[in-house]
Amino acid sequence: MSTILVHVRGDKAFEDRRSVALTLARRMGAHLTMAQTTDVVVVYSSAEFVGAFSSGPFIDAIRAEAADVRARVEAQMAVEDVPFDFVTAQGDEAAQLVALARLADLTVISAPEGGDGLLGTDPVFGALSVDAHAPFLMVPRGCGSIDLSAPVVIGWNGSAEAAAALRAAVPILKHTGPVHLVSIDDGVAGALEGAEAARFLARHEIDATLVPLAGSAREAGAALLDYASGVSAGLLVAGIYGHWRMLERIVGGASRTLVEKARIPVLFGR
Repeated sequence: MSTILVHVRGDKAFEDRRSVALTLARRMGAHLTMAQTTDVVVVYSSAEFVGAFSSGPFIDAIRAEAADVRARVEAQMAVEDVPFDFVTAQGDEAAQLVALARLADLTVISAPEGGDGLLGTDPVFGALSVDAHAPFLMVPRGCGSIDLSAPVVIGWNGSAEAAAALRAAVPILKHTGPVHLVSIDDGVAGALEGAEAARFLARHEIDATLVPLAGSAREAGAALLDYASGVSAGLLVAGIYGHWRMLERIVGGASRTLVEKARIPVLFGR
């Protein structure tokens, strides 16, 4: 893993994202790209139509705030022992971050703000979940660290999404504690067996303990979280499924449960 993208915003959770990304970069010798994207839309109307444009005072205020954030972040990063660069992009915030994520090994973002009932309201999280087709690490709100010496729990149901998450996690798994491959048979059509996933990891010189669990798609998220808590895991790895707005309506869906309830970082793949 050579490039880790970190979403830069002037929000309270940024320091948590930065801290987790620094730990990963130090362990793996990776480069950090600090990515600041600004969403600039102003609504206007006329007799003929309604549209959007960039007004001077509004844009000036956004640019001034973005410049302040950039100056602060660059000053913080200048005293760290990790190589970094800083990129800025204006336009649709979510679309810009998705484009950058496609050429990063991993993108670090925060969990959607607000907890239960607000899934789908964070456009950045939704876009990465659905459109990027690139792995990302979700850092729960209030979680300012990642323990790479602790066990890692991988959720496995044989799906394409789970396989994408597993492949993306390989570079990290070479630098962590014990790997637990938790296999939940939830009836996914054409699913690969957990033993196949364990053999894949073995070829990468990663020794994984295969843990079969009984369950269903509705119960998978809670089962993974319970297991991770029981072994004091420092990281979860899982696929993320479907259109994010639709996940709001799947009560008990595994992806939704992990996003709402995880207290440790989760590496999602799709």
